This record gives sequence, structure tokens and C-alpha cells, in this order.
Amino acid sequence: VALMYRVRAVHLPLILVGSEMSFIVYYLFTLLFDGQFFPNFIAAIAVGFFARLCAKKGKFPAVIISVTAIMPLLPGGILYYTMHNLMFGQGQEALKCASRTLSIALGIAAGEVAVSLIYMAIRSAREKIREKM
Repeated sequence: VALMYRVRAVHLPLILVGSEMSFIVYYLFTLLFDGQFFPNFIAAIAVGFFARLCAKKGKFPAVIISVTAIMPLLPGGILYYTMHNLMFGQGQEALKCASRTLSIALGIAAGEVAVSLIYMAIRSAREKIREKM
């Protein structure tokens, strides 16, 4: 996926580490919690922080890492089964798959938003401290 987005070869090892980290965090939290929202939420937060730390150190946009490293979490298979069940008139199964797909997508989105809000709060606090000095 990173090659499709024409990511520089220098960033590929970081994307690989971020992808592995996202799946490992997701897997560990699925063992601890039921449902799909919370494991995807925590994994997205982990990837978001990792991406921002790498971006700050390497002086490149965090989105390069965060978008590509989050790919293992995307609900492609479940979305396929949602559409498959819809096409063949299996409404109950389609609804189950659709709710699971939505839960995963919302967990990923909420994790990314949470990291952004935390970084904005940190940046704002730093600016206030600098103004006082």
C-alpha cells in the first residue's frame, strides 16, 4: 500500500514497524475486551503517537506513517461480506456485518482524533508557557 502512495523508501521500515505495532496492539486488546471499537481505538492511538514521534524526529508529515500503518486495521473483509449479504438478500447478516464494520471504522477514526486533540492541547500549552517567559 505504501508503494501505491509513492512513499519514499526511507520511510518503509517505519511504516512496517507501525503496521506491525497496530496489529499487535489490536490483537492484544481483542484478547482483553469484547467488541471491535475499543481494540481499534487503542491501536489507532498507538499508531498515531508512533507516527507523530517519527515525523517529529525525521521532519516529515505524520500522515505518511499514520495512514499507511493503519491499513491492517481496515475492515475490508467484513465490508465485503456486508455487501455480499446485501446483494443476496440476507438482511440480518448484512446488518450484523455492517454494524461491525461501522464499529471498526469509528474506533480507528476516534483514535486518530484523540491523538490529534492531545497533540493540539500539548502545542497550546507549550505556546502559553513560551508567552509567559
